[in-house]
Amino acid sequence: MLAKLDDTFKRFNWMLDNGITNSAEVIQKDGGIILIDSIQRTWWDQFQLSVEGVDKQLLVFACNMPRHWVTNKNITLVNLHRILRYTLDDLSPQIKYWRFDHFNRQVDLFTHDFFMTFGNGEYYREACVAELEDMGVLDRSLYSRPATDTRPARSIENVGEAMPAEMRFDHSNNFQFMIRNTQRCHSAIVLSNEPFRDERCGHLNEKILWPILAQVPMLWAMNSHKRQQMQSWGFVPADTPRSDLRSFTEQLLWLRSVFRDSDRAQRWQDAQGNTINHNLDVLKGLADRIDEDTHRQLVPLGLA
Repeated sequence: MLAKLDDTFKRFNWMLDNGITNSAEVIQKDGGIILIDSIQRTWWDQFQLSVEGVDKQLLVFACNMPRHWVTNKNITLVNLHRILRYTLDDLSPQIKYWRFDHFNRQVDLFTHDFFMTFGNGEYYREACVAELEDMGVLDRSLYSRPATDTRPARSIENVGEAMPAEMRFDHSNNFQFMIRNTQRCHSAIVLSNEPFRDERCGHLNEKILWPILAQVPMLWAMNSHKRQQMQSWGFVPADTPRSDLRSFTEQLLWLRSVFRDSDRAQRWQDAQGNTINHNLDVLKGLADRIDEDTHRQLVPLGLA
């Protein structure tokens, strides 16, 4: 289905270029456009104004855009989950055949507090990670990050070395590495693009998959649109999701104190068992769920 759309409509990435005017021209000519990557609310409002008064149906294919953002009655929004769906295809053999046997986790075997991946430099994720580093949250954690002028890169295993591209994108071949390292930690942080920024929307990706596949409790650093999407699919985090960086940092500091006491840490870990099992069950059916939702949106448009 997605390949057919790519052959029919032109794709735009507003994060990389100022293509709003061009997008407006193309959608009036072709009847539809595909928006990939993150979208800022002000950009979207500018786009809607640029097609105001166009008296025809205009199809916009986006990813996880809030439907209340659409105020132009001639625009039909179709939300796709392209990146996540392709990743699920890439990992389908592991999801189907991997032996999931880590339900009974013993904290005495853990070597780190949190697992987290942060590959490409991006302002809001950088602000989040810098805050967690400054507050000492990540002192005993396995995580990656790009370098800045004042902070060294990290590649999960090495400080001063950025995570190589093949580690970030070759999910199938890196499956065992990611699972093994995630399982060394008490919990995993799902650091999504533009965390806690509700004026932006964008795709969910492989970061939501690793802790579920590793059967490790997960904590969400993401905006409300992505939290709502995760919850609508049925996923449950290890603790109540936070809506801003300060409360999220406080959440992690509290958990870090729990992890320092082996008895409390084991009780907390044991209490996650039902949630871990539930999230894995949801994940095993997620590809079909996304396909069904995509089909449901495309049928009325004659594009299924």
